[in-house]
Amino acid sequence: MTKRKSEKRFEQLGKIRDVIIPSLPSGRNGIRGHMAAVLYSCWAQARGADCKFDATNQQIADAAGIDRRSVIRIMGELERAGIVKTIKRGSGHRGSIRVITGQVFKEG
Repeated sequence: MTKRKSEKRFEQLGKIRDVIIPSLPSGRNGIRGHMAAVLYSCWAQARGADCKFDATNQQIADAAGIDRRSVIRIMGELERAGIVKTIKRGSGHRGSIRVITGQVFKEG
């Protein structure tokens, strides 16, 4: 029997909660909490089992409850660490197409 899309999505969330978030760096003014909020916001806006999303930095910021400049910095850190990968850069009012890779945080 194959898994339904909703089961796969909750498995993704479980991996984010149990594996990826604990691997995030701690310290520096609650950076782990902000990174976790950004990562959750990205997951919540993703569609399908491949975890692709096209939210703008402002949309991510609004959902995570932090400012846009912090999201830009955090997304850069998540990309360097291999947790998020940009597939196609956005332009104008369109967000970049990105994917949550499922990797743990690696200093990049």
